[in-house]
Amino acid sequence: MPFVHHRHDIHAHIHKALRAHLSQTMLACGRADWDDREERDTCLADIRQLLAACQTRLDQEGEFIHPRLEALEPGVAARAGVCHLQLESTMDDLSDLVQALDDASPPERETAGVALYGRLAMFVAEFIVHMGMIEREHNKVLWHHFSDSELRCIEAEIVASMSPERQMFLLRWMIPNLNPDERLDLVRTIRRDAPADAVQALMNLTRSVLTTRDWTRLVFALGGFLHHPVAELAA
Repeated sequence: MPFVHHRHDIHAHIHKALRAHLSQTMLACGRADWDDREERDTCLADIRQLLAACQTRLDQEGEFIHPRLEALEPGVAARAGVCHLQLESTMDDLSDLVQALDDASPPERETAGVALYGRLAMFVAEFIVHMGMIEREHNKVLWHHFSDSELRCIEAEIVASMSPERQMFLLRWMIPNLNPDERLDLVRTIRRDAPADAVQALMNLTRSVLTTRDWTRLVFALGGFLHHPVAELAA
């Protein structure tokens, strides 16, 4: 079997985060007790956050990736553009269904919940298919025309376009859903490039979202310590 050199994938990390966010939000919606006010409010807020995260990613693709693809190979981003319009239409429908459930009287909640869950499940499937298409078709063009260092620069532009709050929100979904090598590379990159307060916020977040086993593994891979003994960090 021929050796295939691994190229830098600007979609890999964010797509893992979005797949986890999509899947877990859908599952929570399916098991929600809509008559429980706290559970209802939490689930609807999570769906709104999911829709915002998906819209952010579509906007990033449209602003930073599609123009580059079109400049290199005209027409290559057209299919993705059509998908964006379809997905945004579905997101509008979901926003309406979320609001309808939020406003529903007790006798109406079960029906509203079934409608919301069914539409959300279809959206999750559609968005996952879209991401798969992006990974297959767009990466082929990007890898042909850009070096890995150039791709990292594009990725850095995308990250810089987000507010610190949006970055931390995405990292909350990203960090626990990367494999150990991907997680280590991400943390090393941020620790190298970010200011000290951002690094501390990252490590606090990382500790809160990882299992003890994954956190301990990361600490040892980083050199066995951060600012405290490993035994304390892994406790």
